[in-house]
Amino acid sequence: MTTTTVQQLLDANGHHLWSVSPDGCADGELMPWRLQQLGLDPGYVKVCCTSIYEDMQRVCASCKSRRLCARDLARGDVESGMQSYCPNEPTIDALVVNWVP
Repeated sequence: MTTTTVQQLLDANGHHLWSVSPDGCADGELMPWRLQQLGLDPGYVKVCCTSIYEDMQRVCASCKSRRLCARDLARGDVESGMQSYCPNEPTIDALVVNWVP
């Protein structure tokens, strides 16, 4: 899967990466954990889709649902966030649909 493929899919569905302010208070550490629980290799995504990975980190770092996300991920309940509060959901869904390890 290439960065272009994911970007085209996002554009085709009318979803775009969220823009965030540079003063986000969290550090984006939950996003790799979420990817891993969804069966994606965060290291591979970081290498093959660097700009998308970095955008998702910025979005995660500015998310206001950090505590809820951490709690859900600690319980192994990755789907709750994907269905309700995760602002990276459209991007992660595009990665899951196109995942080729």
